[in-house]
Amino acid sequence: MSLNETHQPIALKAIHYDTKNYQVNTTLDISRASKLGKYTWIQVCGELQTPEIRQYCEAWGFHPLLTDIITSGEQRSIADTFEKHLSFSMQTFYRDSDETLQTQTLFFVVTDNLLFTFHPTALDLFTQTEKHLSQTASRLRNKRIDYLFYILTDAVIDDTMKRVEDRGDHIEDIEDNLIENPAALSLQVLYKIKREGILLRKTLQPTRDSFAHLIRHDFTLIQPETYPYIQDVSHATLRILDILGSQREIIASMLDIYLSSLNNKMNETMKILTIFSTIFIPLTFIAGLYGMNFQYMPELKYRHGYFIVLGVMGVIAVSLLGFFRRKKWL
Repeated sequence: MSLNETHQPIALKAIHYDTKNYQVNTTLDISRASKLGKYTWIQVCGELQTPEIRQYCEAWGFHPLLTDIITSGEQRSIADTFEKHLSFSMQTFYRDSDETLQTQTLFFVVTDNLLFTFHPTALDLFTQTEKHLSQTASRLRNKRIDYLFYILTDAVIDDTMKRVEDRGDHIEDIEDNLIENPAALSLQVLYKIKREGILLRKTLQPTRDSFAHLIRHDFTLIQPETYPYIQDVSHATLRILDILGSQREIIASMLDIYLSSLNNKMNETMKILTIFSTIFIPLTFIAGLYGMNFQYMPELKYRHGYFIVLGVMGVIAVSLLGFFRRKKWL
């Protein structure tokens, strides 16, 4: 799923339901949305920072501050009431064409018999909920609109949990490869995973606080029997944050292992170079000594002097190599 750079037409979809009836309407009369008598879930899909969204919000009788929040592109999770409306927002996650983790804000507005959802792009995670609503025997059909609000927030958190668990499996695979062959791993891969963890925690912490605010305050639009379900979603959010904390520690240890392996590889390279330098120091000294070409150097007149010097240099080199091997430096 990706966000389009150009503004797409606003897509509206209304699902009317009760214990006996179920109807989907995609040609919604905006002015009549708040006057429908049965439970209605209205989905608004498209770019939220447009005049059309503001017009819809005004037609539905939203408080001006609520309209400003929805159309301002607010990224933080919030939970608050505006006259007869309960507003709640949270973030969903998706990967763009470059497989980079991105977020988009999902707004909920709850009234006595209406639930509005605002999101920039179509959300596949709502498909299963729509399917359940279409079934006559579905439990959703016997519940008030606040229960549908819980179901949708739970679907978002479940989707996030799945992404975090998949991320954990990916981290385990990288950890196994890191132990077997550290050189095959790119530092960019580790830092990408680390940045994704930061994004997830930064996004989910306000969501945790919003659920806590929702539970602590007695919002009349949320029925008492629905609060235990919402509390369960809040606990799931806390579990995700705990998992992300554990993953952060694993990634930190992986970075330490990776950097240590690089340092060890560098040390091995430096050791080899040092050994070769040590071997060539005496050889260079001998070559320099007999390369001075003074007139009175008796060795220069030896018939086999050249071969003797070569032999001495060979013995020195072999002796040093043997010494290094005994020390297990080679």
